[in-house]
Amino acid sequence: MIHLPTADIVVLAAYLLLVTGFGVALARRQVDSRAYFLGNRNIPWWAVCLSVVATETSVLTFIGVPALSYEGDLRFLQLTAGYLAARILLAVFFLPAFLEQDTYTVYGFLTRRFGPRARSYAAGLFFATQILGSGVRLYAAALVLAAVLEVNSIATAIVLIAGVTILYTWAGGISAVIWTDCLQAVIMIGGGVLALWLLAGMFPQGLSGVLAVAATEGKLRLWDFTPSLTSNYTFWSGLVGGTFLGMASHGTDQVLAQRLLTSRSLADGRKAIVGSALIIIPQFLLFLLIGVLLHYYYLANPPAVPFEKADQIFPHFIVHRFPPVAAGLVVAAMFGAAMSTLDSGIQALSVSTVMDVVRPLSRSRRPESGYLGLSRVLVVFWGAVLVVVALFAEGWGPVLETGLTVASYTYGPLLGLFLLGFFTRVSASRAVTTAVAAGLAGIVLVVRLTGLAFTWYVFTGALITVATGLAVQRLGAGRSAPPPGQARGEEPAK
Repeated sequence: MIHLPTADIVVLAAYLLLVTGFGVALARRQVDSRAYFLGNRNIPWWAVCLSVVATETSVLTFIGVPALSYEGDLRFLQLTAGYLAARILLAVFFLPAFLEQDTYTVYGFLTRRFGPRARSYAAGLFFATQILGSGVRLYAAALVLAAVLEVNSIATAIVLIAGVTILYTWAGGISAVIWTDCLQAVIMIGGGVLALWLLAGMFPQGLSGVLAVAATEGKLRLWDFTPSLTSNYTFWSGLVGGTFLGMASHGTDQVLAQRLLTSRSLADGRKAIVGSALIIIPQFLLFLLIGVLLHYYYLANPPAVPFEKADQIFPHFIVHRFPPVAAGLVVAAMFGAAMSTLDSGIQALSVSTVMDVVRPLSRSRRPESGYLGLSRVLVVFWGAVLVVVALFAEGWGPVLETGLTVASYTYGPLLGLFLLGFFTRVSASRAVTTAVAAGLAGIVLVVRLTGLAFTWYVFTGALITVATGLAVQRLGAGRSAPPPGQARGEEPAK
């Protein structure tokens, strides 16, 4: 069992108290559901940008990205070419529809474009993805943090992370989530920079000397132009697959898209989404370089007990090799990554339940303030659901990996729905229904029957969905649609 010194425990405890207190302090500003879910659309662009960065950075970034370069090289970074392209496409095509139509969730666009049934499909895909995905990410975070904090029970770590996160999310709504994300993003990036600086100082030849050796041994290999569909990290899978994955995760998943909906204007939203790429790309490079340095460090200083998995390497190094307080700061950064991912999932599930399920089914239109109490109840409810999923995940074994990659199955059909809405005249209910079903069935068959790399899954699912929708519409499934982007139904958020 790993032991964290008392000074580091104090630093971590102070961080948790600060984040919780800050979130609770924002509670008095939550006067209705618009403030609770959208922050009254008055969040500065740089805060939205940092929140996006914090949300897409999980504990798995801290332990998984260094593990990739520890065992391999830097080719994972090719995905970021697609991430940047995706954000540019979202800024040009998606954001205007979301912000100018003034909707609470991105699925409101589908209601206007295809009718309420399409929103139900999209919300259902989102719920399935988020419940399982956030639950297993909570378990993965607790697994690491339980070892670092010398906690014998994984359940204790799960409840600790979830309890703090639910409290400040319940009190402060999306404003608390975004502003605490800003703090967590700074600490996460700062923790990574601190780790790289301390690690580089442990080599007599310095950082440049280690990197020179790494370059000659192929550890700094970045580009791979091999025309392969079975290799996860090539330039082509990074550019094409990364673009479709980025559009799906940031434009059709309410977790990340919700941050963009709080922007003051379209221009601010565009700065936030593109700016996030300019931060996330060097952040990935930072953690990849940490993995390269850890490779050479443990070659010179092998552990007494060999590592079972590469994921164990960075947490082990933090606790055993970092000076007092520094380890506490980096562990706090890991806590921040866990909580920023969890608070986003809870908040997104809550707003989607209210606006995509409860409000459309309600016969009477309550004032927005009437949804505030329900919204807070749902924050607690969904937090508890994710805790239960995380607790059960402990015994799933190989199913855990399936849970972490479930988005690969659902993101494609979900993105396909939005692409049909933006760029085609498909409108028939049967066309939409068939397209989603074909997208889901198609990607399941592709995954099971082929060796296609996971970086192509979203592209493939979206392609099947769009092609099916166009084919069914052309065969006369229904009347032609209004021009792409033209509204047709639900009243906007007021």
